[in-house]
Amino acid sequence: MKILHCLRNYFPDKVGGTEIYVEALCRELRLLSIESKIVKPSFNEVPKAYRYNGITVAEYLETSSPSPELQAGVRAPDGIINFKKLLLSEKPDAVHFHETAGSNGITIFHVMAAKEMGFPVFTSFHLAGNICMRNSFLFKGKYDCNGIINEYKCSVCMLQEKGLPFVLPEIVSFLGQSFKQEISMNGPGKLFNYPLHVRNHFERLRTVNSYSEKMFVLSNWYKTLLMANGMDENKIIVLPAAIPKTSAATTVKKNNTEIDSKIRFVYAGRISQVKGLHILLAAVLQIKQSNWELDIYGAVFDEKYYRSCLKLTEKYPSIHWKGVMVHDKMIETIAGYDALIFPSIIQETMGLAMLEAFAAAVPVIGSSIWSVSEQLQDSVNGLLFKTGNVSSLRTVLEKVLDNPNDLKRMAANIKLPVEMAEVARMTAQVYKEVLEKTHHEI
Repeated sequence: MKILHCLRNYFPDKVGGTEIYVEALCRELRLLSIESKIVKPSFNEVPKAYRYNGITVAEYLETSSPSPELQAGVRAPDGIINFKKLLLSEKPDAVHFHETAGSNGITIFHVMAAKEMGFPVFTSFHLAGNICMRNSFLFKGKYDCNGIINEYKCSVCMLQEKGLPFVLPEIVSFLGQSFKQEISMNGPGKLFNYPLHVRNHFERLRTVNSYSEKMFVLSNWYKTLLMANGMDENKIIVLPAAIPKTSAATTVKKNNTEIDSKIRFVYAGRISQVKGLHILLAAVLQIKQSNWELDIYGAVFDEKYYRSCLKLTEKYPSIHWKGVMVHDKMIETIAGYDALIFPSIIQETMGLAMLEAFAAAVPVIGSSIWSVSEQLQDSVNGLLFKTGNVSSLRTVLEKVLDNPNDLKRMAANIKLPVEMAEVARMTAQVYKEVLEKTHHEI
């Protein structure tokens, strides 16, 4: 059996949660005699085929400068013909998409092309943005949202994020609903297109659901929201949140000694606003106790944001910037800390850093986003604080600093996460059942 796994970026150019997940999945599928190959665009550079950690990567040529029409998702990327040629040359048994959004990466047009060429299509949802265009499920960035895509509500929310003040988002959204096609690609008039953007976003989700044999999600909350938005429940497969086998094999269990005089906190994630590092820094800088240290690991995704965070910590010797954490040594590194802080302000589908901490038997202090709440039992294997709330996080941290041995108790309650081998076994079984039903030749 041969499966092509499609995503916009891959190693060594980018290291992120999706890339780590797909690499681990492909590695485990290979052990089950399933040939897995990565397909990704090459932007204005000569496409190449290469191997990374034993996995073959095939590129196709794509433009790096998307037009306004591409950014709006109203036409196919220029490189779609090159993508089709690659599929014809590879002749896979199925095509597995790990993203379907974006303008010139892997898009809904690639899903449609693969399906129309006769290849069975599978999809995995790694990002909340497949449902919520803002990724947070917070209306106007403040209020809990039920996750139901609504043309008026969602366009108001997006317009508010663009900086429209007062009731202007409501007015522009209301007027914009009357337009059935783009009225302007440039200038202020393009703001009236947002209801249409939401409409198209929902149609893309419905198309993915229609064209997919099965859709894999990494959490129960994601399935619930897909169903709430009218997607076919019979097509949705919930896979357990998992860590790569190579990481699990290096799990370091903490011993039973008392916690040192200083509690060692760690942050491991992208240095970008959506990951909530500024919330963490604001909280620790308000703490009066001195019995703590914080190490920060992560790749810089937003230089301006990084500089602002760096400036906040200049006069605090207890906060250390440690650079990028090697992803296959995450568990081993995290095991040296007393707690991992996971302050994300967007809805993560799984929360890889949290799982890595659990694999190291390290409690997590996490924001109350849905993925964290699914895995973290408050005061049992970690502690929850209100998402984006500095005061809530500060209160939790102060409680820990006053009662450090609570972390030791919670560490003893942690159960190891599922390994990727189990996810690969479940995925392979779905591939087999579907392809046998469609009489696809394996």
